[in-house]
Amino acid sequence: MRSRFLVLAATIFAFSSSMPLLAEPSAAKQTKLPPDRHEFDSDGVRIHYLDKGEGEPIILIHGFGANLDVNWAGIINRLSQDYRVIAIDNRGHGRSHKPHETEDYGIEMVNDVIRLMDHLKIKKAHIVGYSMGALISGKFLAEHPDRVISAVIGGMGWLQIDDQWKKLMDDVASSLDQGNGPIPLLEFLHPGEGETKQQEIERINTVFKFANDQKALAACIRSFPQFAIEKETLEKNERPTLCIIGDRDPFKPYADKTGEIMGNVKVVIIPGGDHNGTPRKAEFLQQLKTFLDSHRESPATAKPKANAA
Repeated sequence: MRSRFLVLAATIFAFSSSMPLLAEPSAAKQTKLPPDRHEFDSDGVRIHYLDKGEGEPIILIHGFGANLDVNWAGIINRLSQDYRVIAIDNRGHGRSHKPHETEDYGIEMVNDVIRLMDHLKIKKAHIVGYSMGALISGKFLAEHPDRVISAVIGGMGWLQIDDQWKKLMDDVASSLDQGNGPIPLLEFLHPGEGETKQQEIERINTVFKFANDQKALAACIRSFPQFAIEKETLEKNERPTLCIIGDRDPFKPYADKTGEIMGNVKVVIIPGGDHNGTPRKAEFLQQLKTFLDSHRESPATAKPKANAA
């Protein structure tokens, strides 16, 4: 329990330390971006992204309620030693624009990745997503396999829109609309009972509400059914795919199902990993790097040591 508390505390600290990157659009435009930060227009929606390193491109897509800095802390610097790492702030998150209409999310978040690749003149890339980002990367793979070198589905699996999923998403959206934060989602992701659990959830929820536009995220989560993929499409997948998840993640059954039906997929289970903490585990980065290295289309690009972080 203590180790779990420390992981959650680290998550809260990461959110808190990234507050300057979570400014509203008007404030963000007044702030000069660092050299590796950029913005582009994605069909009328301003999208913020990071572009760091050289070599074969990797696109990192973060989870719900996070941003590129929180989700990929430590991972960006390591991967950018050997790859060109492009990490996106999904619409509704971070420094990107935050529409309040459901039709502005869902498949439009997949389209943001396509538009970003076109904007950067990238024909193909490794597409890496975690949690909600994994839903986006999976849908991207299903819709645009010709733009994918390899794909990673992290902290998630095959999305099946059953009654349990619908109820959870509806409850989360309603809670956000009321300004109460994503309490039902936090309770799902942190199973158990007792005062300690409630204290952890309250701490995370307090930071979540401060860091995010709840109306935007309510619209976002209502669009999740658009990420559904037909079973036959998964079965026919030919692109190398890694499904990686913690053994304590409540979404693990989705990953198990992915391993049963998806073509050309490797499932890796991270021991002791829960939903929030798994991306910060050394084994997660090791497995991710090993997978990406084994599916390069071109030789590694040698870079000066000064570029390594």
